[in-house]
Amino acid sequence: MSTIEKIKEQWRKLKYIRPAFWWLYKRRPTAVFRRKRNNYWLEKKLPRMYLEAAKEPVDERRVLFVEPRYAQMRSSMTLLYELMKKDPRFDVTFFAINNIDKTRYQSFLDSEGMVAFAARAKYIFSTDVSAILGCMPMRRETVYVQLWHACGAFKKFGMSTSELEFGSSRENQLKHPGYANTDIVTVSSSEISGLTPRL
Repeated sequence: MSTIEKIKEQWRKLKYIRPAFWWLYKRRPTAVFRRKRNNYWLEKKLPRMYLEAAKEPVDERRVLFVEPRYAQMRSSMTLLYELMKKDPRFDVTFFAINNIDKTRYQSFLDSEGMVAFAARAKYIFSTDVSAILGCMPMRRETVYVQLWHACGAFKKFGMSTSELEFGSSRENQLKHPGYANTDIVTVSSSEISGLTPRL
């Protein structure tokens, strides 16, 4: 059992104050209910879990690599992951949120351990936008690096994707900003760096 799975199991044994509508979770959710449930996880439960775990000091050796969309690690982080994995100064862990193959609710459930693990991480690396990483009240000691999954010269990201086929609504992006905690963003050239405030 991995470290994240152990933490996840520990958190599931704890008793949380559940919302009045908890009994509805077992029923087929409507669009309105799904939105309320997602808001509850992003605005209350996951941030609360993060803050609880963040009562412990940051582990200076802990490094977390997160793949938000798929089940496997993407090539943009493979080299850095392998280099840091070999370095005895770091304790490196990989976690896939995998929101492509799962429902959003299942992604939330599977991310419980990751959120608690991230609360004590010194470095977090990601390859894509993530509302789960964005909702955490990230502590100042943690450095969150966005590596991207592609570096096209005309790539759309942040608010420039709102209302598009592959982007959520502007209202949703403002409510749950996926890049809110980003400290460092890799870019394909110096000319592109001026566009990053759009995040």
